[in-house]
Amino acid sequence: MMFNLESLNDYEFEILCKDILEKILDIELYTFAKGRDGGIDICDAKTYPTIIAQAKHYYKSSFQQLLSSLKKEVDRVSENVRLKKYYVCTSQSLTQRNKNEIFSLFSQYMEDNSFIIDASTINDFLSKDENREIVKKHYKLWLCASNVLSLISNQNVFIDCDELLDDIENSIKFFVETKAYNEALKKLIENRIIIITGNPGVGKSTLSKMLILKFVEEGYSIRYTTDNEIGNIKNTLSLDPERKEIVLLDDFLGQHYLKIKESQPNEIKSLIAFVKRNINKKLILNSRITILNEARQQSIVFNELMEQSDIYTYLVNLDDMSYVEKAKIVYNHLFFNGIPDEYYEEIRKERRYLKIVYHKNYNPRIIEYVAKQRNYGIFSSNEYFQYIIGKLDAPEDVWQDEFRNRLNEEDRILMNILYSLTDTTISREILEKTYNNRIKDERLNSSINIFKNSCSRLTDSLLKVIEDKGNVKIGTINPSVNDYLNINLQSNAIEQRKTIDSALYVEQIIKVSESEESKEYIKQMILNKTILNKKVLRNSVFYYYVNLSFRLKIFSVDIIDIMQICFERIYENIAYSEKEDYGNLLLSIIESDFVKFYNLIPILQNADKMAFLVEPLKFEQLKELLEALLEQDIFSNEIILGMEDMLSLAIRTKISIQVKSDADDVLGEIVASKVEEYDDETIENYKSGDTSALEEEVWDGIQDAMLEKVNELLEETKEIITIPIDEFDLAFTKGYFDISGAISAQISEKEYYDYEEWKQESGKSDIDIIKEIFER
Repeated sequence: MMFNLESLNDYEFEILCKDILEKILDIELYTFAKGRDGGIDICDAKTYPTIIAQAKHYYKSSFQQLLSSLKKEVDRVSENVRLKKYYVCTSQSLTQRNKNEIFSLFSQYMEDNSFIIDASTINDFLSKDENREIVKKHYKLWLCASNVLSLISNQNVFIDCDELLDDIENSIKFFVETKAYNEALKKLIENRIIIITGNPGVGKSTLSKMLILKFVEEGYSIRYTTDNEIGNIKNTLSLDPERKEIVLLDDFLGQHYLKIKESQPNEIKSLIAFVKRNINKKLILNSRITILNEARQQSIVFNELMEQSDIYTYLVNLDDMSYVEKAKIVYNHLFFNGIPDEYYEEIRKERRYLKIVYHKNYNPRIIEYVAKQRNYGIFSSNEYFQYIIGKLDAPEDVWQDEFRNRLNEEDRILMNILYSLTDTTISREILEKTYNNRIKDERLNSSINIFKNSCSRLTDSLLKVIEDKGNVKIGTINPSVNDYLNINLQSNAIEQRKTIDSALYVEQIIKVSESEESKEYIKQMILNKTILNKKVLRNSVFYYYVNLSFRLKIFSVDIIDIMQICFERIYENIAYSEKEDYGNLLLSIIESDFVKFYNLIPILQNADKMAFLVEPLKFEQLKELLEALLEQDIFSNEIILGMEDMLSLAIRTKISIQVKSDADDVLGEIVASKVEEYDDETIENYKSGDTSALEEEVWDGIQDAMLEKVNELLEETKEIITIPIDEFDLAFTKGYFDISGAISAQISEKEYYDYEEWKQESGKSDIDIIKEIFER
């Protein structure tokens, strides 16, 4: 394993060197803040040291720079009359000649070149099994180990592997191993399922991704996608009970507004049931606490799921974060963003860093913002500290100041266009075409590539750019940017209108139509049919035409013909996430005057066209739809008889899907009841390979549950059409169920992880440790 020392800041490197030398020398060593140590980084005594070590984290420097720095230590070292041994530790990889030059400086206190510990020596030392406890303590060493990141990039991560990898690589160096991380890890190990929640900017996503890395090291594959389509993700999970997989649903209820559908609680419940009965599966969900609470208030089903399911909800609370942890986060951002010395000195002056760390509005996202060169660079060094305090005093103004005072017109337009297209990321090609269409009538300099220049200016400040298998994706740098864009556009009717005017995609029009003026404009686009000329990112333009017309209550004889065409083709290319809304739309149309006004009844009475319309519906929606058609006198017994074959096939198909899903959800309960009937000897025989009897009993239980459900659902549709029970052959579904995995999870011993409880740094006060961090 190769360990990446570049991920450590200089304080972390010094502590690593101390731990390594303590192990080598088998004695306790000490570190001090600057001013007390007289230039000493590590020593064996607080007052009269006989062993001294110097830690030189010079990984970005040349050997000559390292050597020059060490030469300055020679006089100081020679003044220490008690000194017997002197060690030099560096993150550079040194040649034998390099070591000889260093040795010549301190040969009086070194027995040989082994007193010079370089990156290669450190890597060899950490690779030995007997030194694993040091690797575990310094979490960044294994988080950044080359084999861990390559495991992610090489495995079949569902959909957004490159985006996840990019986020993880960028997050690691800034990450601090907090008590929250260790507690969340412990709960995830114990429960296999965890919801991480908290306020914006506290580090929920970063925490989730660092947990992911821990389990990648344990051999887990990742299932992750930015659109959080739970049904799709579950379908990618392996039924192999030995296959280790971990699912991450980041902002699973929406980034800055609630996006929960009626089916989502049941999909989550199904995914939870799957993970619970598979000991090698894990699930991490995270959400802003306000959105999670809103979901519980608005959805009875979701609230019941949260109360009844054994899910551990972990609240990331900044009030629980220690001041030392906050200090480490601040220092990481300053160090890895390369804050110039003169700016850094303004923070160290009179220990001003304590005012930052102890500020009542401390938030990691604000710290990230003020450490970016683009943000602090417009201020002189002697203004930097007040700039930071100003952002902490008024955190709500961070993006407002950026947009109003720091961006030019073309940059603001780019951010609004990006927001109109996505909450996550969009391809650079789509963004560029849409942006250029928006600015073509603006009085901007067309002789330059305005899009390219804007992207360059905004990357790493407001934008992130991701290479994904040769494709380039662009998104906002964090969800709080979307928060601001959302609020800003809601109150800006002029920008809404301009975005709608220039939109290439229907989704843009829908996304930004907040004002009544914008909605009126969309009505005109529907009436003059120009909206049909727009492209779509998902679904079909026909779906949007019908949906918008119905939502905006548009009734016009001028669009009857086109409405009928769109209604016939409404289901084309419907996205998985829209199927539930599609079913609700269909039902609402049938129960309204809309269906009669636009003469859609003949379409609904046509068996072939009806088969197409109901294809995406689940059983419950199909049943409600058919009942509504009868109630509205759109269906008669004669019409039902004429499409009997189609209806019978549709209902049988939906019932088969439903009963399989329901049986899968209760598979764990079926297994538990069967296993409970067996004695210890029989269970041991099962573990030894005698699996057939127990697995057949479980399969019998599954079939019984499915047949009971089939009868129940057929009873619900008997007033519409009669379908004999013997038309259902459920034997073919046996391969759908992970029976052996569910049994193994039920009878297996609890997983063993080499886990240690989180320990506070002892022996020093918070203030002393914080001073050590900043007074390098």
